[in-house]
Amino acid sequence: MWFFRACIQKHLFVYGKGRTYLSKSPCHTPKIESLKIAFPDSRFICTFRHPERAIPSALSLFVRYFKIFHNHVEINSATSQTLQMADHWYGYPLKVFSDCPSEDYLLLNYNYLVDAPETIIFEIYRHFGLNLSDDFRQKLVTENQRSKTYKSSHIYSVSEFGIT
Repeated sequence: MWFFRACIQKHLFVYGKGRTYLSKSPCHTPKIESLKIAFPDSRFICTFRHPERAIPSALSLFVRYFKIFHNHVEINSATSQTLQMADHWYGYPLKVFSDCPSEDYLLLNYNYLVDAPETIIFEIYRHFGLNLSDDFRQKLVTENQRSKTYKSSHIYSVSEFGIT
């Protein structure tokens, strides 16, 4: 965490004071307590996606990484390990947040974010007491319209991983 903290400090030094650093990383989910210690004023947005969509998506990503690095993929083993990780992904944040003030975190349904990004981002800003500039509001409106036509190229099926 020392190294990660130093990286963030350097980033903020370069881009100026008075900014809020946002890190969108599902890899941080199992590190919430450590992040809170390293960054005491940190706040968290935790999105939850239905497991029947999240788990195959994660497996598809892992398989892609295995192929990139020319590693053999054992689907049954990868599936078993991913299911164990999913238990942690879904339970750990709720456990940690149960001891935190409600203004330090926000739980969001991933589908709501995808379906109404502008509305959800407004809610995030309101929840954390952040101000939306007029310029950023306009960018949100524009991006909200663009998001309506987005189609992911990440295609996978639950059955290819032996999950029912």
